[in-house]
Amino acid sequence: MILFFVVRHVDRENTKTLAKIKSQAETDMLTGQPNRYGLLSYAEKRVTDNPYTALFIDLSKFKHLNDTLGHRVGDEALIAIARRINQTLKDGDMLVRFGGDEFLIMTSETQSGILEKKALRVIKAIEAPLRLGNKIVEIWANIGIASYPDDGEDVMEVISSADLAMYEAKQKVIPWCFFDQKIKQKHLGAIQIENDIIEALKYDEFSLAYQPQINNIGELIGVEALLRWNHREKGAIPPDEYINIAEHRGLMPQLGEHVLRLAAKDMNGLLSKISHPITLSINVSVSQFSSPNFASNLIEILGGIKGVQTNIVLEVTESLFIGDTSEVNRALHEIKQHGMMISLDDFGTGYSSLSLLRVLDIDELKIDRSLITPITQNNDALSVVKSIVDIGHTLGMSVLSEGIETKEQLALLTEIGCDRFQGFYFSKPLSPAALLEFINNP
Repeated sequence: MILFFVVRHVDRENTKTLAKIKSQAETDMLTGQPNRYGLLSYAEKRVTDNPYTALFIDLSKFKHLNDTLGHRVGDEALIAIARRINQTLKDGDMLVRFGGDEFLIMTSETQSGILEKKALRVIKAIEAPLRLGNKIVEIWANIGIASYPDDGEDVMEVISSADLAMYEAKQKVIPWCFFDQKIKQKHLGAIQIENDIIEALKYDEFSLAYQPQINNIGELIGVEALLRWNHREKGAIPPDEYINIAEHRGLMPQLGEHVLRLAAKDMNGLLSKISHPITLSINVSVSQFSSPNFASNLIEILGGIKGVQTNIVLEVTESLFIGDTSEVNRALHEIKQHGMMISLDDFGTGYSSLSLLRVLDIDELKIDRSLITPITQNNDALSVVKSIVDIGHTLGMSVLSEGIETKEQLALLTEIGCDRFQGFYFSKPLSPAALLEFINNP
């Protein structure tokens, strides 16, 4: 009997220990919420046909918070956000910390109206100003919503569908999005384009066209390199069908380096046949700029262009400067030490501010064509463009207007002091051979 009770006691203790270990393994140590392993246990229990819904939550700006305020503050924010989300849930709902800045809500609710109200409560809870120590921070969120059985045959497929819907919400800049088959087809299409880009790099299907840039006395002073893709089976593919996909799928550093090498090759061939250097403008994406060794690779590749090393302009967008700009400015300074210039592309369409322009080491403002198009019919539009020109000149920058299509637009922009121009009025983007002809026969 004594042996029996000893064995039973040991067995109970082992059972408790195993249960404790299992609980620890299935719990996120930071927030106290179930983690992915806990979610798998939940999935194993979902063997009935009862409908349920997954709400996939992604926190925006969280990486910036970590980078600027430190991981300790980031951890405090995650704890507070988990607490806030929990306060919006009803009995039976399950909150999971799915990843670094991702949460997941599992609920038995499936009616779209109720789910929208739930998503709204969660968004409001997350995005309310959050005090951390002596600082107040703001965190944004996007939510993807998918339900069983319509959007997946099991828990993991439903979560995958909710993840795709969340990504769609981020792209559309909306708080939440319900999964549907169009999103799935879009995702599958993106995967196909991603694979095609990799193959296109292998088979050398990309080339560059060059659009002339003209100064205010009508002289050709430079060109912008524009990427072109002639697919071996599908023919010409417009940039707006693959650039964003390449950016989001992590292919832009590889594709961007390919562009640099193409431009260096084309320019070396061109400059051997003309008598004066021209400025070469090349677009650089945020992910390229953030990739390791970008500056050194850039300097090595473009530094090999004979005769125009001091006439290279990198076009960047305002999204590069969201958040802390100190690291960006250091990289820009390194690049500019090698004689390259920086142009702020699509100016007037994004996050522009006077304080941002004042602290950035920018040489040129490039006014977006959407601001140029209405200036001949709308005095207010012309006043906006004139203000940009004045601001650029006050800060010591040159100003280039793109999208010039008419003589009237050119006359107005010249009158208000714009320095350089680009658009179909002068020329469409040209192949290297056609560009040589354009230069020799202005």
